Amino acid sequence: MNEDYFKEEAFYWMSLALYFDAEDADDFWNTLKYMIPWDVINEILQQVNEDLVEEGFEKPDWSSWF
Repeated sequence: MNEDYFKEEAFYWMSLALYFDAEDADDFWNTLKYMIPWDVINEILQQVNEDLVEEGFEKPDWSSWF
């Protein structure tokens, strides 16, 4: 595994934390989003959306966080 993998995994989990309004999640999420290419961010957010909908949650509007 490489550093990019861990950044992407962290971004996935921070996206979930941000969705559920976890304390300080927005700070970590904003830091990570500048460390990952935009195309990868879009793929990760799509996966987060799919996972949330599958679990019965509403699909978030990520544009409000950019």
